[in-house]
Amino acid sequence: MGKSPIEDERKFLLGIRELLRREREVEKREAYEDRVRARVLDVTEDLVTLECSFPMFREGDIIGHITQEGDVKPIGSVLAEGTVITVGTNREIGLEEGQPVDLCKGEVLVGYDLQISLIDRILNDELDDLERDAVLCLFGGGNTGSGKRISLSDKLDSTGKIELDESQIEAVERILGLGDGELLIVVGPPGTGKTRVIAKAALELRKRGERVLITSHTNRAVDNALEALPVEISLRVGRPEKVLKEDKALSSQLQG
Repeated sequence: MGKSPIEDERKFLLGIRELLRREREVEKREAYEDRVRARVLDVTEDLVTLECSFPMFREGDIIGHITQEGDVKPIGSVLAEGTVITVGTNREIGLEEGQPVDLCKGEVLVGYDLQISLIDRILNDELDDLERDAVLCLFGGGNTGSGKRISLSDKLDSTGKIELDESQIEAVERILGLGDGELLIVVGPPGTGKTRVIAKAALELRKRGERVLITSHTNRAVDNALEALPVEISLRVGRPEKVLKEDKALSSQLQG
């Protein structure tokens, strides 16, 4: 039996992992330079209150503390800014009341940790079926479908103001042609209209009665897509401190 495309790319994945590790080390050194001394005032199950030597963090920032081993351990997201900050957390952080700590911004480092963790899961064959199909789309194989396209009658973007170019039209039509369990990866450098494609595809899918979930590793990317969609069909779900003020009207406070 032949090897899977993922096994064939093992050397490549290990190389990418090492590159990410090195980039993370550079970012970590920069985080060290921008650290601020603080004291833990209070710790509860999901909140930490800290007094900083000077105000450096803003509401929504993801922060971490520098451990004795010299690494950066995430704490959570800043809920209230100032010299005294309140941080929401959903993990065991190992901090105690009265403890002095060095704080730094940690969002970029968390991004590297997520990417490295994903590569480790790929290499250790710990993916579920949908994740495996997504990875196989990059390396060959995977459930990418037949390439069926459903023609657009309206070639304007979701705002109705800008005409889509040929590559954007093709991407949207291929999205509309996907069957159950099929995947499509749209790749392009910044400024090529990927968000425009996402918003247009979401609008067209909604027109035919389907529900669409737009997700991203950054809140800003979700907000950008929603800003191009009609308010009456949009619902923004997320942590309040991470949602742009312009999108608060779309926010949902989920009740348990």
